[in-house]
Amino acid sequence: MLFLAVFCGFLAEIQVEHYIENKREQQYIQALLKDLQSDTASLKRAIKGNYTRENLLDSILTLSNSDLKKSENAQNFVRLFMLSTFTSTHRPSTIAFEQLKYTGSFRLIRGDQGVVDSILQYDKANERLVAHNEFYGDDLNNYWEYFYPICDVKIFRDSTYAIYNARERRMTGKTVPPLHLSQERLTLFTGHATRQVLINAVNRSMMESKLKRAEVLIDFLQKRYHLSK
Repeated sequence: MLFLAVFCGFLAEIQVEHYIENKREQQYIQALLKDLQSDTASLKRAIKGNYTRENLLDSILTLSNSDLKKSENAQNFVRLFMLSTFTSTHRPSTIAFEQLKYTGSFRLIRGDQGVVDSILQYDKANERLVAHNEFYGDDLNNYWEYFYPICDVKIFRDSTYAIYNARERRMTGKTVPPLHLSQERLTLFTGHATRQVLINAVNRSMMESKLKRAEVLIDFLQKRYHLSK
């Protein structure tokens, strides 16, 4: 009888532990879904901003073929540059994944290796995108560097010429000083602006691929764990 009581107690303990682990697994999956849904919203915004920047860069390249000694063209050239000095990138939501990774809680994910593999593949895509974001940001600094010889950028700090801050970027309409033009300077600048277009397109392609991955993973996890959409 004593053995039976001990054995039954052992079984009860296993059942309780199994219940707790199943509950924790569900909590982690729901947290992952929350991160993924946050990612999809962020990616859509970033992709939209990416297209906006591409249009600005295309416009400044087109304008570079015009006579920039003309005041109107110079004004528009400086305006387009100012508006294009941003990157529209995505920062992944990784709270749930970091908890799974660093607490050893991947063991809680039940036998379906496909779940773990899908999560890990998505994280790898995150790492690649974050690395490219850093490269993209560094290259934006070079975009500025090639503009310095052409324009006295101190005007961006002069509110009579421009409003330039985190919330707003616009020219006031005051005529900008003449540009310091030479064919060599313009060729270097437009070459780097073209490089920015290409890097921008690569970043967008990575974000679009990641958005598809996020949507597929959301659908997969919701079906696998019978969670409502």
